[in-house]
Parts: sequence; C-alpha cells; structure tokens
Amino acid sequence: MHKVIKTNYARIIIGVLIALLLFLCWLLVKEYNHVRKIEDINSYKDLVENLRHKVPLSEKDVDIVMPWMTFNYLNSIFKLPAGYLKDNLNISNTRYPNVSISKYVKLAKIDQGVFIDSVKSSIAVYFLKNNLIK
Repeated sequence: MHKVIKTNYARIIIGVLIALLLFLCWLLVKEYNHVRKIEDINSYKDLVENLRHKVPLSEKDVDIVMPWMTFNYLNSIFKLPAGYLKDNLNISNTRYPNVSISKYVKLAKIDQGVFIDSVKSSIAVYFLKNNLIK
C-alpha cells in the first residue's frame, strides 16, 4: 500500500516538475523575443556584422572603444595608420601597438576614463581631418 502511495506522489511530483519546466521554457522564449527587439542588440548585431565583413568603422562607432582593446586592434577596426594613436596621444610604451588600453593606463598611471575619451576623440579627429566622415 505504501509503495502505491509513494509511486503516485512521485508521478505527481514529476508531472509538476515537467509542467514547471515547460512554463519556464515558454517564459524564456517570450523574454528572448522581447529582448531581441531592443535597439541595442540590433545595433550590436550590425556592428558584429560589419566586423565580420571587414567593413571599416567610422567616427560614429568610437563609443565601442573598450579598455580590453589593444591599439593594434583599434588601428585595424578603424583602419588607422599604424602610428597614428601613438603620435597623437604621445604614447611611449615600447609594447605599442600590442598593449591594451587598460594595461597602458595602469603602467602610465593615468585615469582610464579620461584616456579612453582621448582615444575616442583622436579617432574622431582622424576621420574629420581626412574627410572620412560618414
């Protein structure tokens, strides 16, 4: 008799867990569709697509500059001359262009936010001076 009761409880618990799992899957799909519509994700997808197709970025894309990026990477994605940022920002680090922004600011003991703003400004000025504004 106790085995029958335990088996029935187990079936009920498994049924409830399966129903809960199905509900959570439905909720996940619903939320994913909502989030996918957010403009930030679409603009990120556009950026990734541009990078995948090797389309050079423009002055409008300077906000993607992040501390983990190396100067070599920035030169590559923005199609900057190899020494442009080094000359424009007075970088004397011997590891340039293979040093990340975060590592450079730590070694140079300068404010990361201010330096990143300087990098963004330098990139925008490059496009402005060379009439590459899109």
